[in-house]
Amino acid sequence: MTSLPCNTERLLLDLTKLPRARRLRSVRFRRTTPGKASRLITPFIASKNDRILDPKHPAAKVPLSQFVHKQVPSFRDHSASSLLGIRAFPKALLEKNEFAWLQEDWPYKARGKSNYFVMDGGKSKDGNKAGGADVSKGYEQVRVLGGAKRVNMSVLFVISKKLVHKDACVRTRIKNRIKSALSLLITRDVEVAPSVSNTSSEQDSSKQETTLVSTGTDDGEKWIMQDWVYIFYPKLDVYRAPFNEIVSSLRLGLGYVNKRCRELETFWSSGRSTSGSILYSGSRIIKGRVVKFKR
Repeated sequence: MTSLPCNTERLLLDLTKLPRARRLRSVRFRRTTPGKASRLITPFIASKNDRILDPKHPAAKVPLSQFVHKQVPSFRDHSASSLLGIRAFPKALLEKNEFAWLQEDWPYKARGKSNYFVMDGGKSKDGNKAGGADVSKGYEQVRVLGGAKRVNMSVLFVISKKLVHKDACVRTRIKNRIKSALSLLITRDVEVAPSVSNTSSEQDSSKQETTLVSTGTDDGEKWIMQDWVYIFYPKLDVYRAPFNEIVSSLRLGLGYVNKRCRELETFWSSGRSTSGSILYSGSRIIKGRVVKFKR
């Protein structure tokens, strides 16, 4: 029997019998990436910008290799218990599909030099602005439309047969575990909290157990940037890692990557030059702390 610190806003979650989500019910992963991401995964291979979705995007004004190595939002955990790495790219840098019937719907348009990815009209069906976001400011995150119970998230995985596992079933299991953790994080805003056992002894204090709790908030969209595609680089440890550790890694990684994405969007909206202005682009875990580093 476990107990948590007294907090009326938190709810202990039982993964075998989850309570009903308050507002967002599910996360849509399929058909959310409106192009090919091969040029983003392998930026060292020369490619032309005339095939990308939006050649006028501020990030398209610099060489792709320079953007990937110096400016792209990234998260890497170099600790012994690391589970995954994360990178985020604007959807505008995706390459168009060769066949028109493979091209996904993309509800964003480039408008001028400073306004990008503004939702058509900036209003929902009821006449309100999309999710309360001020779309007139240009490169701002467009929140999910009010009343929507499903939110889209563009997610891709890079899982090497050589570095992770040669069995396709294992690789699929790794992807599904991360997607399940993402859904739980976004729909219920779960976090990891220490569980205090009544039968625990002082000898086990160094290995304190943890449990998942729901914060009770309804702002699950804060974990997703709608006009960005997330590329995950998971390790084999995700296959057997406790679900609590996966959620903790995702909270830490997405929290940093999304913060970095918003900084870039604010910078692009200012109209300043992109090249050479952003000094750091990633993070490393040093003694449990997220540390920014320069390149």
